[in-house]
Amino acid sequence: MTKSNPPKGNRYFASVDEHFVVESTEHQPTEMRCRFKQNDRYGFIDEKGAEVIPPIYDQAGEFTQCGELYYSKVRLNGKEGLIDVDGNTLVPIIYDDLTGFMPINRL
Repeated sequence: MTKSNPPKGNRYFASVDEHFVVESTEHQPTEMRCRFKQNDRYGFIDEKGAEVIPPIYDQAGEFTQCGELYYSKVRLNGKEGLIDVDGNTLVPIIYDDLTGFMPINRL
């Protein structure tokens, strides 16, 4: 995978080909996980480019932080749920719409 030459302190990943595209924005915690798309499915890689979460999702959002918890809203077969940075299910992928959902980080 080729990396672009971004300004100092930022990490970005570039497309490898039309079948494998890695997306990174300044808002996404790229040092943890970076979303990629392969064969119209989304997954996540780490900062070294190793696949951490396989590309099985129809859609996947950037990871959002809530306290010490990072989660991503994912869509699979028309249903939504939440996963953590290791791909573990936090909220089952059984809901029609999780818009406005915010997990509560308990101490």
